[in-house]
Amino acid sequence: MVDPATTLVVDGLTTDCVPTGDEWTYNSGILLQAFSSLYKVTGNQTYATYAKTCANAAIRRFQSKEAPGILADDCCSTAEACDCSADAASFHGILARSLGKFLTVFPDEEDIADAVRVNAASAWNNRDYATDQLGISWWSPVIVDEDFDGDKNLECVAQMAGLHLLNANKTIP
Repeated sequence: MVDPATTLVVDGLTTDCVPTGDEWTYNSGILLQAFSSLYKVTGNQTYATYAKTCANAAIRRFQSKEAPGILADDCCSTAEACDCSADAASFHGILARSLGKFLTVFPDEEDIADAVRVNAASAWNNRDYATDQLGISWWSPVIVDEDFDGDKNLECVAQMAGLHLLNANKTIP
């Protein structure tokens, strides 16, 4: 549900259909990708407006506290306090993938393209150079498996999120 006060997507509705719940990157990503696709199919300008509003709101809201401009969910907005579950570790990757799809429909949205470029460069420059593994935080040195308490699933999910980002970056004209 889009929260009209913030133009962000929250995780649920009350029984009275009032938006409630946490804000997560993937919620905004899925909705902005849906609006982009609807615009592409219908040409209806309302969908374009919604897609652009969601994309810009997500870029403004979901940033690392340590590195403004770098996408992060609240559970990992600082490297020291990064405690995302395996699900949540994938969320900013879903937003990145959706921003890439958005840019295939709206290639002239330079602010969004710049945000994807900056995030991709940061993630790549902060990878584990020995393995080229990407970490859960895209602004600090890769978080290696001992930081995940040996949770290989979380390590894999973080890698997948980073790959979504790098693929999104490749969609930019």
